[in-house]
Amino acid sequence: MQIKRENLNDLLQEIAREDVQHLADRISRRAVIHILQHSTQHTLLVPVFDPVSQSRFYSGEALVTSAVVQVNGCNGWAMVMDDQPELALAIAVLDGAWGAVLFREDIARLVQQGIRSRTLTRQRQQNEVAATEVNFDLL
Repeated sequence: MQIKRENLNDLLQEIAREDVQHLADRISRRAVIHILQHSTQHTLLVPVFDPVSQSRFYSGEALVTSAVVQVNGCNGWAMVMDDQPELALAIAVLDGAWGAVLFREDIARLVQQGIRSRTLTRQRQQNEVAATEVNFDLL
């Protein structure tokens, strides 16, 4: 499977924070890293599509943390859910390293873990929903 850079941010949030931080620390020891934007909290409006009116509206706000770094001259960015400044910075370092073609195999292994974790979570959720199915023919 080919990993696209635009999927890194999302999939790296699916695995243990310690694993992401450990790899970011390894990259930090071997690359030149400049923090362009320290981890900063923001709120984002959450858009929802209304199928009746065929329009969008904003249902509320979500708290996110973002960071921007430069790894060996290549910009890296991350945005994570909630107030998680260390995770945002670590994922930004991994994103920048990916762009700078550093530690790609290690990053790809973490992304694969994220894919497996997401798949298991979805399967578990589907099983929970399926367990609530009502068979009206039996009623």
